[in-house]
Amino acid sequence: MDMNSWFDRVKEDRKNLSFSKTFACADLSSECMRTFPFDLMKSLPKEDLANKMVIIAKCGSSWEVDISKNPRFYYMEKSGWNQFVRDNALGKNEFVTFTHKGSMCFDVNIYGKDEKEIVRPPIMASSNAIGNLWTALPTIPNLFKKHIPNEQTMFTIHSKGSGCGSWEVWCLVREAQATFSRGWSKFAREYPIEIGDKCTLQLIKPNECVLTISNKAKEEEITVID
Repeated sequence: MDMNSWFDRVKEDRKNLSFSKTFACADLSSECMRTFPFDLMKSLPKEDLANKMVIIAKCGSSWEVDISKNPRFYYMEKSGWNQFVRDNALGKNEFVTFTHKGSMCFDVNIYGKDEKEIVRPPIMASSNAIGNLWTALPTIPNLFKKHIPNEQTMFTIHSKGSGCGSWEVWCLVREAQATFSRGWSKFAREYPIEIGDKCTLQLIKPNECVLTISNKAKEEEITVID
């Protein structure tokens, strides 16, 4: 990316409560890479800073990252940050922007060396795709979100079919979006969910839903019944 393009993006970041990082250094988990810009954090409501960061990709995947603070600045904890870096196979001079959408939810845009946006994480096509599917946190559509409690809630997912059973999964609700969180990876691994499965969740109570899975579709779908 040339210097003019870089400066233009930095100016846009300051205007939109965004920040950018270039993934070209040797240590992608260094303190420098995980630090939030001071001006950005100063502009956010203090109550937001108590939340975990949620990074949301255009392909629908999302990552939760713990936030910590030392006397000088806020930074992202290594575990969640490294998972995001690994899942998106970063480290080849990509330019990545994070745009704040509210309550520490950030939309992420990833650009390659040719300045073209990368919409789907490259690792999804690799042999690690199943592991990535189990660890990625699915974003909940607004149609589903408006029917559930507007707070962090423990959901019980009941399955029918060959993988009968029940799993407890936390739902993390923010103003901008909601995601399934702790417990989802265990459920996806034990059911198990495979690439190409179509998952339909039918809400039967405010914090209970029934899962059905079809192997014919190639994308996830979450639906609601009143």
